[in-house]
Amino acid sequence: MINEHVKKLLRAFPNSYINHNCEFIASNTGNQYFSLDGIYSDNELKYKVISNLSRGACRTIVSSRKKENEEFYKFMLNGINTFLETEFTHEDMERIYTQFGNGLNSLYCFGFVNDNFNMNIIDNLERRKYD
Repeated sequence: MINEHVKKLLRAFPNSYINHNCEFIASNTGNQYFSLDGIYSDNELKYKVISNLSRGACRTIVSSRKKENEEFYKFMLNGINTFLETEFTHEDMERIYTQFGNGLNSLYCFGFVNDNFNMNIIDNLERRKYD
């Protein structure tokens, strides 16, 4: 089962690969990767994509040129949307990264994945910050 999801992930990010350390490398540019060790389900893989690749879709600086950074954001966002079968915007990805990037709020991130990427979960987290 997980092999099919990994194949789908590789197709979503052109020129991506898995290295000898069992790391999925979405892009050498911007250091976009994560370990595949310990992933046993489709939702765990989706969690890793959100947690580890969301920054690349909205904030990673790969060049001093704005156009090159924007192209990189589009590449990463397209890969994420293709793999997750979503239609996140750059603004959505900013919010997703702020709440879930780098393993932040991991229980809520798993809830976000399990609830088919329901943005209300992020709305509630943002509201909690101001309560």
